[in-house]
Amino acid sequence: MRPHWRGLISEFGALTDGERMARAARVDRRVRETGIAYDIFSDPTKPSQRWQLDLGESRLPLWVFDEARRVPDTSLRDYLALMPLIWAAESKLVGDAIPCDGTLYQRLVQPVLDRHCVECHREKGALPLDGEPQEPHLWARSYENLAKDYGFYFNVSNGSITDGVHGGSRTIPGAFGARAAKLFDYLNGQHYDAKPSQEDIYRLALWLDCNSEFFGAYENTGAQSRGEPVTPSLE
Repeated sequence: MRPHWRGLISEFGALTDGERMARAARVDRRVRETGIAYDIFSDPTKPSQRWQLDLGESRLPLWVFDEARRVPDTSLRDYLALMPLIWAAESKLVGDAIPCDGTLYQRLVQPVLDRHCVECHREKGALPLDGEPQEPHLWARSYENLAKDYGFYFNVSNGSITDGVHGGSRTIPGAFGARAAKLFDYLNGQHYDAKPSQEDIYRLALWLDCNSEFFGAYENTGAQSRGEPVTPSLE
């Protein structure tokens, strides 16, 4: 057994069956409440339910018409705007078929900060959290101020996936993503008047669990920021 697992296994083995079930219930509640490693198919009334991929018989998946199954804060119009991809030639880039409107961070995370943080931080002279692009990387100002010290991403002091506390490609339970990020400590409703909704918490948990990235790939970032199609380089 690897040394970093011994403490966990020892403590777990000392628990009674009742204590194990109680702790499992607390973890399930934490997952449901915060969106960390969120399982949209967890249903206490259907413990045997399994996730199934149903592509349907047509090119347009019918689930886009169901608000409960779409990505939060999206509308049917957002999905219909992707339809040109259906009949685009295989040689076409995504950006040739549909408009690319900025980076995922600006659409997923920045709206939450705009709703709950930007104005208050500006009034109090606190850490700026606006989305203004900053040189030289063209990251949003909020990303530059949050990612390193409050987020969780590759090669920083709070958890590299290649060295440090992880020692390689493995991770330590409870010390990865949103659970290891300081930012998540500010989302409990006790940070001044910030009261993020459940959906907003899910958005930030998703970003943190997915390595707190800004760009999909860190090349030709200027074009990405302008929403221009970028052809990936191959090594």
